[in-house]
Amino acid sequence: SDLMLMPATGASTHGGATSAVIDPDAAPADPGPQSLDDMVTGLEREKIMQTLQKTRYNKTAAARELGITFRALRYKLKKLGID
Repeated sequence: SDLMLMPATGASTHGGATSAVIDPDAAPADPGPQSLDDMVTGLEREKIMQTLQKTRYNKTAAARELGITFRALRYKLKKLGID
């Protein structure tokens, strides 16, 4: 809902062309630079937590759903400080 499509303006004469215009007041605040490792760790943590909640914290079922071994899940939980 923060993205609005509006008719394009300028030299282009393609009929019905649209361009994306983002309302600067609706844009989220920039959290600053984040390393790729930090982004991957954050996504991994989020996915593991969602899966654990979905499986009612059954780690065997969570590992199966995530497509990893139980041992790999235990390692990730320890690495991420989740348990």
